[in-house]
Amino acid sequence: MLDIARHGKDAPVRAQDISLRQNLSIKYAEQITTILAKAGLLNSARGAGGGYSLVKKPEEYKASEILFKTEGDLVLARCAAVDGRCDREESCAVKTLWTGLHKVMVDYLDSVTLQDLLDSVYDAGDHYNI
Repeated sequence: MLDIARHGKDAPVRAQDISLRQNLSIKYAEQITTILAKAGLLNSARGAGGGYSLVKKPEEYKASEILFKTEGDLVLARCAAVDGRCDREESCAVKTLWTGLHKVMVDYLDSVTLQDLLDSVYDAGDHYNI
């Protein structure tokens, strides 16, 4: 998403170009972009001049929505999931730890936008591989 936000302002970005810039296999770049397109976070165009582009402005994407679409729930323990259940739930001494930590993580990811990440790259002297 960062690569597309950075390089896709004028034309769609090809998965092959993402894979080269990010040192990823083409297969992995295609898998991730396909997931993000099916989730409605990227536009996909086929043919000459085709590739991927953002559906929204970078500041409208939360890091949480991107990660949850590509990685799943990101829970550290099953009981921290929204509907997480466990056989030891009634007597678990650390359930509040896991659910609290999960809430902190989700709140933080909700507070970071794709634009924030782009800005941090530029502020750091643009030495990152995007």
